[in-house]
Formats: sequence, C-alpha cells, structure tokens
Amino acid sequence: ARLQPHIAAAAALGLGLRELAAALKRASVELLGLLQAPPKLPAGPAGVEASLRSALHLCAKVHAQEIMPAAIFCNARCGGTPQDWAKALRRRRSVARRACPGFAQPRRPEPSEVDALPSDAQRALLRALGEAAKLGRAEAGSLQEDLAAHLCACDRLLRRAAARAADADRRSSPVGGGASQDAG
Repeated sequence: ARLQPHIAAAAALGLGLRELAAALKRASVELLGLLQAPPKLPAGPAGVEASLRSALHLCAKVHAQEIMPAAIFCNARCGGTPQDWAKALRRRRSVARRACPGFAQPRRPEPSEVDALPSDAQRALLRALGEAAKLGRAEAGSLQEDLAAHLCACDRLLRRAAARAADADRRSSPVGGGASQDAG
C-alpha cells in the first residue's frame, strides 16, 4: 500500500513529538544535575541559579502541558504504534524525506524561527537557557541549541502535517460543494 503524503506527514510529526519529549526529559535531568552539583567557583553570578530553576520549571511545563498532550493526540489520531510509523516512513524514503527532512538530526533553526514559535513557554524556556549560558553555564547553551532545533523542527512538522491534511481534505471533498454555492 502506498503511504499517502498526509499520513507520512502525520507519522513524521508523531515521531518528532516523541523525540522532542525525550529531549525535554534529558534537558530536565541535566538541569536538575546542574542545580544539585556543587558550584565549581566559590560564588557565581547570582542569576545563574534563578535562570536554571526557571528553565527547569519551563522545561517541565512545556513537556507536560504542550508536548505530551500533542503526542498523545497524534498517537490516537494516527493509530498504530510509533514503530509502525517509523517502519512505514523507512519503506518510503522519498516520502519520508519530503514529510520529515532532517528528522534524525534537526537542523539549527534561524533566530526568526525561534521567535516565531507559537508557545510563550517554549520561547521563555529558550531565553532562560540562554541567560544561564551568558552567566557562565555553558551546558545551558548546548541545551538551548538542542531544544531550539527540536522545537522548531516540530513546529515545521506541525505546519507541514496541517497543510498535507488540508490538501487531502480538498482532494476528497466533492467539487462545487455546498459551502461555495451562492445563496442568491
């Protein structure tokens, strides 16, 4: 059976959301470790701990309130298992590349992409990590880059899946349907 573009896009989104959820969990663990580790210097900048705590809180919030519900919804709508989605995408490499370019390693996003993320919490998370990095915690900078890449990749996948679903709806609806008729 041929994997249709809207199904491939939805499967890629589901896999992207799972990868983002895992990245957020890894970031939470690393942030917790940074907060619990004894400081290397006797007295660091006062804002580092506050930035790390804020990032940890926002990381948990984005994971629990945005990404996991979206992943669960996607799983319920797509059916099958994530393993089935990955297998279907691997079978159709050309479709998978169009539906999910650079999925395995999300590309580094442009600053405009980060600014355009639809979630205030996601943007605030990235800002808090950036602030901690500026205050001397280089680990926070690498977390910021990784999460920005995953968040923007999922945003692109979401927009692509919505466009593919709209195309599929247009193709399946009868031409000249009732919504476009004049009420003359």
